[in-house]
Amino acid sequence: MSVSCDMEFSSYPFDTQDCHVEFGSYGYNMTEMIWDWMSANGSIYSNDKLSRKNFRITIKRSSHVSRCYGEHEEDCYANVAVTVHLQRRTMFFLWHTFLPCVLLVATSWLSMLLPPEVIPGRMVLCITSLLALLTMFTSSLTGLEVSYIRASDIWYVGCLVFDFLIILEYVVLIFIQRERKAEDGPTWARPRHIHPAEKLTKKSLSRASLGSSARWRDVDPARMDRVSRWALVVLFASFAFGYWCYYCL
Repeated sequence: MSVSCDMEFSSYPFDTQDCHVEFGSYGYNMTEMIWDWMSANGSIYSNDKLSRKNFRITIKRSSHVSRCYGEHEEDCYANVAVTVHLQRRTMFFLWHTFLPCVLLVATSWLSMLLPPEVIPGRMVLCITSLLALLTMFTSSLTGLEVSYIRASDIWYVGCLVFDFLIILEYVVLIFIQRERKAEDGPTWARPRHIHPAEKLTKKSLSRASLGSSARWRDVDPARMDRVSRWALVVLFASFAFGYWCYYCL
């Protein structure tokens, strides 16, 4: 006998499922047949607590369940019910999803310890970790396809966001360094013969250029890199702690 039941996976992989199954006769009403368990303390199986690869299974029996389909007693049927409680094992998710994602985000964070001048080294670490996280995320969607957001999706997207923030911080850091170097570049060359109106235009353009680049003079790239490094660590640790407290407690 095969039985199907509706399941809700918004808390996956921290979800618990309850499958309610009724046994009875729809040909004989409760005046003709009453279903009951053979023994009050007996078990459906030799052990009502079963264990599978990803679930802990507990089987609970209930007392009589009356189903009436009319106003008369002949329209009522006495059934018995069984509730199968499925509790998912979170250790599987811990070793196959949580720990690899943490290591990948940590790998991207370690790239921030490299000097900013090492552009290939930092970018290779960040992009490789980002692609690995995307691969894990897309592969997790194929096994259990639902139309709503699951808890595992929130975790994957959070890790992708932090990996992207590391890349964004490095791009901003390179931009600031190039702007600071541009301030020390060549100045405007003054021609020998120039019209007064053109001379004024050249001066105004030179001042505007210096004014637009002077705003980066107060930004210290090394200090920005240090602050961003520890700020991202604190934010990711807070995200992981809040995530597990919300779904596990």
